[in-house]
Amino acid sequence: MTAPMTAVGMGNQRYFDVYLDDPSSSEEDEYIDLSRPLMSPKKFPHRIPSRPTPVKTNTPDTKLPKRKPVWYFKRKKDCLQAFYIVMIIMVIVIFALVLMRILNDAAKHRTSDDDKQSHLTAIAALGNFAMSRPFGINVKLKPTAKPMAKPTLSSIVIEPSKTIPKTPTVASHGEKSKVDVDVEEPKQEPQRTVLPCTKYTVQDVWVQNIPQLQLESGIRLLDVNQDGVLDAIIGFSTDATAYFAHQYLMCSIYFNGSVPCFGGVLALDGITGQELWRHYSSMEVFAVNCNGDLTGDRVNDCAIAGRAGVMEAVDGTSGKLLWKYHVKKAGEALSNFYTAQFIHDVNGDGVRDLLNALGGDPVREPGAPVTHSGNVMLLSGSDGSVISACGVPDGMESYYSPQIFYQHGGKAMVLFGTGGETVGGSLWAIPLDDIIICNMTQAKVIYTDPFKGVMTPPVLVDLTGDRVKDIVMSMFNSTVIAFNGQTYEQLWNYSMPSSESYSTPAAGFYNDDDVPDFMVVYNYGPGYPLYYYVQVKK
Repeated sequence: MTAPMTAVGMGNQRYFDVYLDDPSSSEEDEYIDLSRPLMSPKKFPHRIPSRPTPVKTNTPDTKLPKRKPVWYFKRKKDCLQAFYIVMIIMVIVIFALVLMRILNDAAKHRTSDDDKQSHLTAIAALGNFAMSRPFGINVKLKPTAKPMAKPTLSSIVIEPSKTIPKTPTVASHGEKSKVDVDVEEPKQEPQRTVLPCTKYTVQDVWVQNIPQLQLESGIRLLDVNQDGVLDAIIGFSTDATAYFAHQYLMCSIYFNGSVPCFGGVLALDGITGQELWRHYSSMEVFAVNCNGDLTGDRVNDCAIAGRAGVMEAVDGTSGKLLWKYHVKKAGEALSNFYTAQFIHDVNGDGVRDLLNALGGDPVREPGAPVTHSGNVMLLSGSDGSVISACGVPDGMESYYSPQIFYQHGGKAMVLFGTGGETVGGSLWAIPLDDIIICNMTQAKVIYTDPFKGVMTPPVLVDLTGDRVKDIVMSMFNSTVIAFNGQTYEQLWNYSMPSSESYSTPAAGFYNDDDVPDFMVVYNYGPGYPLYYYVQVKK
């Protein structure tokens, strides 16, 4: 039985009568009294106020919460907005000042090229428009006519009507010194501006990782593969290097049985950095000179030298061994060969010969007497045989790479040094002809230090203008000294107390005159072998 839902009003309340629909019911079902509701009356809820009404009381301890006025919230919001605006303005001003500085520097370091001039002018105009207008700053950026107020080595303007200053000619290891000549004036050469060294950028051309090798030699440049680009020749030692280790056993473990393996030299392609060839030696190689052709193939070959009497010549094209020096005495097995110098053909076999020094005792303790004195030697460039071996005059050890320079009349002179870190020594000069016949009585002392030796080769450069290379060297005893190359008189000296140096001075023009200046590197600390920091001075 189905009945509709009806609402019956009873006073102020409404009642809902609900009748259930039962499909199983029939007309004979029990009668349902419609006058009585089936559910309880439902009353609508009263509205609850959003904030309770405070109850006033006369109790003195009762304190009602104080409401903050609306203006307080508005003022706080305004302050935050003002703070954000000020911060944004400060950031914009800082950015504008930095940009103005960059544009100003770019305009100052312009070149004389017309295209670059127009570019910098456009940048300056853009900077004036962008920087001055928005902030009311009347700043005019204009490229200056001169890159620097005072000319220096790194920024020298060369004009056709002026004479080019004479540059220092520095004798490198293995190169025969030549007489200086004045540089002639350039004819109708356009004006050029040299940018400061600080404006140069360096970018990697290639990077080569060489595992298991330690590089301690200088890099020599030689076009090995004849592609018109200089390649890099580098001496090295290996992780297996040791004075008293069994070489066959160590090479079997670390280098698959390739004997020898304690050192060597390798060549890297100048374009790609790929290894062109590698040659192994019996001990570390730290001295390389590739300034002479020993095979006659018009490609220079390399004389390599290092620890434990290593002295070899390798083919510059293939890296194959040409010859090696064979140690003849027990003391030579501990001494070192240094950077060899290519000289003229002494023994008349048609091949340039080599000048070198064999000396040093790496196992001698500080303060112990010298047992292995140095020798100045001439070796045949064709087979490495000994032409002459002359002991140093004072019988001290030697760590010095001998040098050749020329005095008036073309007289070839040899410089060599004696002494070590903890034992005194001297700087010597002797004619090359006397080295050939081993007449060491003609050796002349230029400088002597009774406490520390002369180990670092000097830089050879003409300071006096007499067309003879002068001698400038940083001694191991904190002093830089310049000697006249013709008379051996001291020109000047400069001391840096409590320091020691293993570095050859670097010659260059570091101020605005035409006399070469020098950069030196000194180590500071308690002394050999402990140093705390390095200082460079000009």
